[in-house]
Amino acid sequence: EGIMLYHPESTYTSGRTSNLLKVKAYVEEDVKFLQCNPSSYTYICEQLNGARCIVKCSGWDYTNPPSPGTVLTVKHSGFFKTSQKMKYPFLLRIRTDLSWNKIKNNQLVNLSN
Repeated sequence: EGIMLYHPESTYTSGRTSNLLKVKAYVEEDVKFLQCNPSSYTYICEQLNGARCIVKCSGWDYTNPPSPGTVLTVKHSGFFKTSQKMKYPFLLRIRTDLSWNKIKNNQLVNLSN
């Protein structure tokens, strides 16, 4: 799930230590914001493949949500094989420079090439 990096000048210590950093790879993906989830600090969003997903966000982002239809960039750890939903999506940024229609049209162009 990731690699562990030790501080170059530290000696080996078992267990948790401030000299150790875990680094995980993740993927960025754009989704369409639909609404806030009333049961937790999460957003309900739509992926490019049409699947709905739950995106975690900060308390501040939850209390100040974007307008429905806004494009969000989320980071995630890949896709579940059966549902094709993102694994552990988390909000990175709100994309005011993109529209969902532009992303969908761009996806169609890329699929035809």
